[in-house]
Amino acid sequence: MADNEKQGTAETTAMPDESSDIYGGHVVNIAEDGSIEQKEEPRTKAEKEQRAVDLDHKRRAENLERLRREREREARLQENQQFLAAIRAAQESMRRKRICQGTIGAIVTVTPDGRPADDSAKEYMVIIQVQMENEFLVNIPFNEFFRDNPIDMSTVDLESTTGRQIYNRRQRQMAEKMYGATVPFVITDVFFDNAESYQILGSRREALLIMEKKNFYPVRSGMEPRIKVGDLYEATIISVGFYTVFLNVGGVDATIPIRSMTFRYVKNMADYYKVGQKVLVEIIEISNNKQGNIVLKLSAKTVELKIAKKRQATSNITVGTLCLATITSIRKSQTRENEIVINAYIPFYKMPAIVQGMDPKAMEYMPMAGDQIRVSITGYNDYGFLLVKFHGNQDASTLIMR
Repeated sequence: MADNEKQGTAETTAMPDESSDIYGGHVVNIAEDGSIEQKEEPRTKAEKEQRAVDLDHKRRAENLERLRREREREARLQENQQFLAAIRAAQESMRRKRICQGTIGAIVTVTPDGRPADDSAKEYMVIIQVQMENEFLVNIPFNEFFRDNPIDMSTVDLESTTGRQIYNRRQRQMAEKMYGATVPFVITDVFFDNAESYQILGSRREALLIMEKKNFYPVRSGMEPRIKVGDLYEATIISVGFYTVFLNVGGVDATIPIRSMTFRYVKNMADYYKVGQKVLVEIIEISNNKQGNIVLKLSAKTVELKIAKKRQATSNITVGTLCLATITSIRKSQTRENEIVINAYIPFYKMPAIVQGMDPKAMEYMPMAGDQIRVSITGYNDYGFLLVKFHGNQDASTLIMR
């Protein structure tokens, strides 16, 4: 019995951990594949202490790794929940036809079968990509961007391959002028698998039709529309050409030529106006095209005159003040023979001016639009112009006094 007790004691003392066993007096590990690996036992106190330290470091590293994986899982879960919430909001906006806002950031071209188009593609579709505040990207086909096709179709033959290529190229060139513009649109479709795989389609054309009806037609009989002739409106520039500015007024796209934009001397519109810029314009005329849609005639010049008249009443500009003016246009006088009338702009006062009764012979050389001249203020007229007297070209060595 004593032998049995000794044997039991020996077995209890030498009992290894669950993954080890004793063979021939050595402690070994049994691997997962059933093979036996000899396990070296620490022999000294220092080795035992070192082993304890190593095990502690190992456990800490395992705990940190487990914590990192848990945080990553929680972050993915939170991101997925936010994505689903945003997708549900987009679907609700689509259902209710809500007008959303997005900034144009990219122009994408795809072949008719939906593949990305490269430079060798003969035919492709132009897709305008806008980014919403929640960072969703929305694809708006070019044909869904404008209410009316801005391309003159009388010069395009869509029956021929060459004609379709020209049409696609014009679409892309026009779209590339609108980078950075913030535009309204209506979500028309939503497809998604996860945060990395989704597609949202939109239509600016539908949004414009909704805005046009809301702003240019009375809500009920007997009421005036929100926007009418004579109103001043803060329009948003969509694109800038060399001689024109393309902008939107209450859901209606319109073009203002350089002659109706400003009294300043402007050689290139892009030097003064940028995409996304707000411009105060006056509604000069509202009409309808053949399709019954609203067409606007706008002017920013008349707004400058209204502002100039207010400055005349409140500023301390006195008769006899000397200043520099930039010539904007020159024409023959309709009342006096051999005289010219110079239209100018005085940058210091930000006001238009008229130099009347000028005899070209009194000038050192015939001036041109864009030249700077020295003038003195003689008065005002009822339209908002300053009346000024010519004193000489800015680069002239002497003054001309009359």
